[in-house]
Amino acid sequence: MSAAVAIPELHATAVPLQLELRVRRGDLRGAAQAAQRSEDASVLEVALAVLTGGLPELGRALERYAPTLTVPRERAALLAGAARAFRTASLPIDARRAAEAALRLDSREARGAIELAELAAGSGADAVGPALASLALERALGLVGARGRWSLALAALAERDEELTLAAAWTRRAWALRPADPEVATAWLRRAVALGDLDLCAEVLETVARSVARLSAIAEPLAHTLRRLASDPEGREAYSAAARLLLSLGAARYPAIFTALRENAATHPDLAIAALERWIASSAPVSERGPALLEIAQIAREAGSAGGDESRAVEALARLLEDPDAPRALREEARQELLTLESTPLDPDAELLVRGVVADARLGKASEGLATARRGRLAPELEADVDAAANALRRLGRDLWDLAEDPDAARRAWLRGARLLGAEGLDRLAADLRAFGGDAQARDAVYELARLQAFPDDDRLPPNVFQRVHDQQLRLRAFECAVAAPPDWVEPTSLAREAVAHAPDPAAVLPGVEMLVRRIGRVDTLPEIFELAAGRSAGRFAERGVRHHAARVLERLGLPLDALHHAVRAFAAQPTEGSALRSLERLAIATRRQDLATAVLVEAAEQATEAERKAMFFDRAVSLGKEAPPEERLDLLLRLFLIAPSPKTVAAIAETIRIVAAEDEALRASETERLLRAHKKVDGKLGYTDRLPVLSAVARAVADLRGVGAALALVAKGEKSTPRGDLGPLREVAEQIGRLDPEGARAWLAATTPAEGGPADGESCAPTWRGPSVTPTSPSSSS
Repeated sequence: MSAAVAIPELHATAVPLQLELRVRRGDLRGAAQAAQRSEDASVLEVALAVLTGGLPELGRALERYAPTLTVPRERAALLAGAARAFRTASLPIDARRAAEAALRLDSREARGAIELAELAAGSGADAVGPALASLALERALGLVGARGRWSLALAALAERDEELTLAAAWTRRAWALRPADPEVATAWLRRAVALGDLDLCAEVLETVARSVARLSAIAEPLAHTLRRLASDPEGREAYSAAARLLLSLGAARYPAIFTALRENAATHPDLAIAALERWIASSAPVSERGPALLEIAQIAREAGSAGGDESRAVEALARLLEDPDAPRALREEARQELLTLESTPLDPDAELLVRGVVADARLGKASEGLATARRGRLAPELEADVDAAANALRRLGRDLWDLAEDPDAARRAWLRGARLLGAEGLDRLAADLRAFGGDAQARDAVYELARLQAFPDDDRLPPNVFQRVHDQQLRLRAFECAVAAPPDWVEPTSLAREAVAHAPDPAAVLPGVEMLVRRIGRVDTLPEIFELAAGRSAGRFAERGVRHHAARVLERLGLPLDALHHAVRAFAAQPTEGSALRSLERLAIATRRQDLATAVLVEAAEQATEAERKAMFFDRAVSLGKEAPPEERLDLLLRLFLIAPSPKTVAAIAETIRIVAAEDEALRASETERLLRAHKKVDGKLGYTDRLPVLSAVARAVADLRGVGAALALVAKGEKSTPRGDLGPLREVAEQIGRLDPEGARAWLAATTPAEGGPADGESCAPTWRGPSVTPTSPSSSS
């Protein structure tokens, strides 16, 4: 019986205990299940509140149920549960009441202290009040241990009371509990700045910057801390260290930090420049790169004026100048800025960049002047611009070779300068190459330059008439230098042929080529080389000069046949009476090849338009043709007679006819008839003073060759157009002809004199005089 009674009593005691335990653990569902096993109305109310999910109802049910318990600790636990329900339901006043009641019942009740601390650290801080909040938080920390939220809440309370050192200390503790938390980092940075301790600011900034994963979440506080460090002269060293740390962490890509670094360019230009550099390299839009580079240059130059180095400005301006995406106006501004730095002391790299810009600017000015200049001599101002550009490029090339150790770029700069000056530029280029690279390298470079069919495209040297002339002069001078001092690896005769085959003016390189082949003992190649040079000559006058020179050189070298070949071609290129003709005649006689000279003289005579030149060339051909076959010589004499009739030519024709037809009477008659026809063609064209001498000479020649009949007939015909006062010479010729063949003369007179003393019918050429005095003793001769 006693056992049956004891079991219900034990059950009645166990249910509240289970309910207490579950509420204290926060197991409200378990508490509801325990409450359902109780017959107490308050317990059933708690269970109903738990099951319905109403937190305010649950709190009030727990408050009503707590007094039913006899143990203070149990009542305190239920009141702490009620406080949690009210706090969760956002009823801070009810929660504070329940928590304070729990602490009054049991000051060591951790649950009540926690609930009151949570109210003070959360949205219920106003309901708790500052004094109670501090007390509650400190009690909770003492009972439960450190928590980040409570430390932040205590820091906030200390900050409200203007206890900034305490606020920073509680925030440091919160950071230790919640490291890398952006919220704590932000609060710690802000409180360090508010405290004004520069060392603390630097420490906090370094700590949070190294710990927080996403710096973007604390970018604004970091920037604010940087400004605080920079604002105090004593914090500049700390600012520098902090800024470098942020730059190394990539924080410059965040606008707030980037702006803070740029704002302090006056005191820390290197850091501002570094921030701009990183921004350009990482996230800067294309349109912003140019202005950023200009800003870098401006910061660097302002720092330079204060005793720093302006070389950084040169580097930034050079990058802007070479940026193809930068606007033209910005690039031009950069160019002008660089030009102003020409006389500024710079480090070697920056000085090299400035000299390159200066050289390009002067080259552009000179090229513009050359492009618009008229033909002829350059104006003094333009000549000065060209010289200045060439000198600037020469200095640039020396610096590229010496400072930059870039021989290829140096050669390109020297070549641009040389092209501005033509032949003089090649001498400068060769001197610089020899001074920096040695004699062998200079010879190789000059040879390669000479071999260029065309210079590399260079927008800085636009094509114009002066540039083309200078380029030709440069290549010609390069050939001359290469022939005078060829590289060791080049075969000399090949170089000689190449020079005359590709030089702009082959005649100009011939003296050097001749010296080269003589030096190596290969004069046998000169005829071929001269022929190649003559074939490339520009115009007949140039060809005549080359071939005449070749004839003289080859004659001196003991190659007369080759010399004659060039002498013939020289005269044919431009036939004139002078040294070329004399050389032709001399070589033709020396080689016994008068036929070649005669042929070219005849051709020149045929092409000549002036009678005097025709006659002169035929006369020289006749003089050279003394050893030619008689038939050819006769043809030449007859052609000469048709152009320039003279007694001398007639005598030569008669002599040649006698040789051609020495034993052939018919051939002699035929050739004599050719002479008579030739005289008939020219008789009407001769002047009065020349007519009688030529007629007399022809009559004598015909009488000597054919007989007196045709000769006297010719004299009689000439008498009809001769005034009576001038018949004396003709009568004298007739007398001479009659003496040659008296019988033939008397027979001709008998045949041509009429019986009644008048002219015979049909004889229009009968003479009006009685004829010559013929003596029987005069022998008849046809020789």
